[in-house]
Amino acid sequence: MLEVIIPLLVLAQAQGQGFPLEDRLRWTYERENASPVAVEVAGTKIVGGKEVSVLSVVGEWLFSDRGGTIYVSSKDGGFVLHGSPYREPYDPPLVYVQSNLEVDEIWHSETVGRTEYRDRRMAFDATVLGRETVTVPAGEFDAWKIAVANEQGAAASRRDFTAWFVPGIGFIKYEYRYNSYPWRGYLFDSPMVWRLKEFGKRAYGYPIEYPKLSDHEQKQAEELAANLKTDDAEVRRAAEESLVRLGPGVIPALLEALQRKGEEQLQVRVERLLQAFAPIEISGTANQARGKVGHTLPVEFRIRNVGCAPIPVLPALDASDRGWRYPSYIVEVRDPEGRLLNVKPGARCGNVNPLRERKFAILQPGEELDPFPSPGIHYMLWWWKPERPGVYTIRCIYDGGGIDPETTGHPYSRWSMSELTPTLVSMIQRTPRGRVVSNEVSLTIEE
Repeated sequence: MLEVIIPLLVLAQAQGQGFPLEDRLRWTYERENASPVAVEVAGTKIVGGKEVSVLSVVGEWLFSDRGGTIYVSSKDGGFVLHGSPYREPYDPPLVYVQSNLEVDEIWHSETVGRTEYRDRRMAFDATVLGRETVTVPAGEFDAWKIAVANEQGAAASRRDFTAWFVPGIGFIKYEYRYNSYPWRGYLFDSPMVWRLKEFGKRAYGYPIEYPKLSDHEQKQAEELAANLKTDDAEVRRAAEESLVRLGPGVIPALLEALQRKGEEQLQVRVERLLQAFAPIEISGTANQARGKVGHTLPVEFRIRNVGCAPIPVLPALDASDRGWRYPSYIVEVRDPEGRLLNVKPGARCGNVNPLRERKFAILQPGEELDPFPSPGIHYMLWWWKPERPGVYTIRCIYDGGGIDPETTGHPYSRWSMSELTPTLVSMIQRTPRGRVVSNEVSLTIEE
């Protein structure tokens, strides 16, 4: 639920504001037959000795193909990208929107993105194509149209894109014409276009109301939350079990404990306990009434936070559909006779990409994301094609296992390829565990 703090028309007229970065501002975008994209200002951080804003992204946004965290600023009314947790701070940062835009203005921006494995030169040219009146679900705006073209051989973004920018609001529309890897990709038949649906400030707290505890239960919850600080494991375990039995009404007391300064160990314990109140569900839908033999399945799945507290969720990662790492996402397909098909992934090397904080999406209660956000050969859903007509059934199985970064046995050993920072360990521990099965999607395949 959003609380719009200023009418959009007023914001659109505030031409000198540039890209707004007030804490908890949120943009939601939509595209036909695709999961929504959510972008939210999540405080500030010192990056490269400068205080910049943190943007949390769920879905495919302009500067974050699969969501995660990026660091930005709005110097002199523009939009500047300073990097992400995956890379060292950009020096200099990348300037995607200049201040004081003018029609036909062109600028070049480049830097070097450094990781522990390699350095990548990142460079692009941006051009102001003009001003247009644009209508999106959020309203009608007078916007600057900006085209960004990556320099050949560089990787400032995995896509060239066109974006419509409104000072005081930000990007109200954006489109891609290439797939994720333009240097070995292809043009889409038609552009992938995302439009702004909502813009405003998220109300403090969470949109789902907690059950009201009685005075006696409230006092009990506060006492039990205090017991989480003890070093006595038995007392702690008893307190955790009692808090869970009291139900979601204890969450405010837990969140209060989470905000206490200088009590890192307590915060870790509270974060793990909040996991008990953060279940998920997976739902599947068919994007088309019928599919075709020799074509990939027009099916998508979404993972949704149906709990009372925000949770970190990992979408399908490199080798998530092979059981090599948790969480796994297995897509099962049954043929017209109801037989489970033995769909085997193609051959590949035995390495997987390291886990990074930016891979996690923080889902608020009621929010959802597509666990297979972009085409890739390692997602069965994107490459398998039925060979004969009939009615097929498809479902997705999420298995969070026992996600524990301290466990060394296969497949947990895949975690050891990552640098387990305290933040990363905390996010792994809070990731939903267990096995969740989606509904079955029935799909008619024709010749």
